[in-house]
Amino acid sequence: MFLIESLLRFGIVGALLILALLVVTSQLRTWPGRFLILLSLSLCAMMIGNVPDLYGMSRDTRFVIRLFDVPNTVLVWLFAKSMLDDQFRMEAKYWILSGVYCVALWIARFDYHGYFDVVTQMHVGLINLYSLGLFTYLIIDIVKGRGDDLLEPRRRLRIFFVFSLVLLTMFAIASEFLLVGNAARLQISLKMLVISTLIIVAYLWIFQVKPNHFAFVLPEETPEGPAEKPFTKKENALLEKLDTAMEKNNVWLDPKLTITRLADDLAVSEHNLRAFINKQLGFRNFSAYLNHYRISAIKVALLDQSLRDIPILTIALDHGFNSTPPFNRAFKASVGMTPKAFRSHGNLGTT
Repeated sequence: MFLIESLLRFGIVGALLILALLVVTSQLRTWPGRFLILLSLSLCAMMIGNVPDLYGMSRDTRFVIRLFDVPNTVLVWLFAKSMLDDQFRMEAKYWILSGVYCVALWIARFDYHGYFDVVTQMHVGLINLYSLGLFTYLIIDIVKGRGDDLLEPRRRLRIFFVFSLVLLTMFAIASEFLLVGNAARLQISLKMLVISTLIIVAYLWIFQVKPNHFAFVLPEETPEGPAEKPFTKKENALLEKLDTAMEKNNVWLDPKLTITRLADDLAVSEHNLRAFINKQLGFRNFSAYLNHYRISAIKVALLDQSLRDIPILTIALDHGFNSTPPFNRAFKASVGMTPKAFRSHGNLGTT
């Protein structure tokens, strides 16, 4: 049994290191790639730091190695978010949320190894509750984003992510309460089984993934504009309907507009509308398609001297945005500067 466990354990470590190396050589500059590398190394630390006492690993060595597996929960969380969000950036809120979890768990590790004596069962319970909260937030985020996503493979991946996260969360909670004491070794064995399964899935996925389906490409590498091929008669008819709705009726002014409602208004299939906007017009998200019209109109408004005393937020709200943060992110991503800087630069140019 010891030999089988050793082969499985170090087979997992080897597979994780190879996976990290594959990602380093091709996706090091992307956020999903960075998180996958760090997650692979963190899981390696967990596998090595949990080896049985028969290996003769010293207490201090085991402690140092286990410090590196602390971030694996937040790395799974960040990897999933960055994979499914084209505009993901490691903002301050993500650093804070990740830091709170890691610091709390590091304190618990120091306490467990006798360096502190401050951790109580409530402390451990709060850590588990915090990680559960992170994954609940992620699942809600994934489900909400599915309606906006125009990439069908990524829409299917969202369902896979939700299903996997729910199973992993249930496993983590169940093992925490049921597999204690003498069953601790069984908990490690089950973790190895789960990790090895996920590694197999990762390898199968990474070798067949198409770069433009996910956020494994840098923003400048994403497709821009319509495809360079003539439209069919059916596509031309759909384009004419879209042009009427967007350019004549200005339906994008409605902040509550969804692709489902737009498809109903145009009397077309939602699936066909998603595919057309994505494959023929080159947009990966419905919100990006709407923002294309909104930002263009807002730029004109910001440069209009008769509107120079109108607050920027008011202009944004009048053009379909719900609040400041998404507007600022969308404007900066499109224009390369903040709305305030754009207005100031435009006013300087007219003086």
